[in-house]
Amino acid sequence: MKNYKALFIGVNRSYTNPTAELNILILGQIFNLSFYGPGFVSDDILNLGINNWIELNEKFDIIFTDSYIFEQENIINRKNPFSGDFIRFEPTDYFNHAQSLQKFFLNYKEKKVFIANFDTYGISIDMIQRLVDSDSLIIDGGISTNRSKAEVEEIYKSKCYGNDNWYSFVKSYKSRIISVPHFISISEFDFQPLDKRKYLFNVIGAPYQERKKAFELLTPTQKIEKKINYYLSSIKSRRITKLSFSDLTILRIKYLNEISQTKLCYCSGGPWLSPVRKYFEIPARGAVALGWPCNGFENLGFVDGYNFISATSNLKIKEVLCNINYENIQSVAVNGRSLIWEKHSDWARAIQLLESFQLILNNKFNGSYWEKGIYKHF
Repeated sequence: MKNYKALFIGVNRSYTNPTAELNILILGQIFNLSFYGPGFVSDDILNLGINNWIELNEKFDIIFTDSYIFEQENIINRKNPFSGDFIRFEPTDYFNHAQSLQKFFLNYKEKKVFIANFDTYGISIDMIQRLVDSDSLIIDGGISTNRSKAEVEEIYKSKCYGNDNWYSFVKSYKSRIISVPHFISISEFDFQPLDKRKYLFNVIGAPYQERKKAFELLTPTQKIEKKINYYLSSIKSRRITKLSFSDLTILRIKYLNEISQTKLCYCSGGPWLSPVRKYFEIPARGAVALGWPCNGFENLGFVDGYNFISATSNLKIKEVLCNINYENIQSVAVNGRSLIWEKHSDWARAIQLLESFQLILNNKFNGSYWEKGIYKHF
């Protein structure tokens, strides 16, 4: 499909979670992809304005944007809009041009796609209406991974913040949803066997309620190391307004290495049981993922005891850790990595999305979803 021209409208940024960059790389594998926005074009082209720039170019078959343009007013109103990003532009370029880029996307009458790389559980009714009115397709985790707030609270046995706005939107407009869960670059995979790893058990990521509880099972040394690292990172995050490239590189390497040193790594999606990237990162790094089955668990291809170990309490985790059969858990690790490699790697996602975009460009797309680890179309 390289004979089809696509345009990504956005900002040139990198985050510790590389999903935003990987989305663009996938699109670049499928289309003849161009870019417009802060950090992607020169100051002269940016100041020319997207409407004037578009007139100087051949027609694009499809355009894309993400949350940094679609919800630009929310980004601008943040205290430190780019505190977690390594950005390749001056913030003033964003402040001066984001609104016009948003307006262009919303008013564009041809094929367009919004990449929903933001927290959807707290989305406002106004933002939902903007999505409806935009008439754009949406790249999202997909309807096979969504549950209502009441369903999640019943499973999680606790109240969760946010609302059902996104759930209701996706349910009502499933024909516009391109189901794209997180995926892993082939460069992120690790094939080291479990018996070469330092830690038996580890907990990574933001301190969700259930992760704090699982933290109690770490060794005293691990607890001290994590508390020190968390304290130092908290101090640093308060001092900086944006990441340097070296900061970003160190964070990514340190994070991936921590998984690679672990035999069994705790996995959870927080109060909304979301299929966060850890469900894909942990198996890809060759560790055994154990913890909470996420929304869409079986549809994404996960099977308890085969490529994931379900353990939703410290008691269950202890049972697993105290009764380890290394031959069995190595098999679980291999099966988990194989699932991610075959179904949720960047090369696999490119093949899946190629089929979707062929349907889209031929006006035959009615939404996509996951079922038993298979990517399907309605």
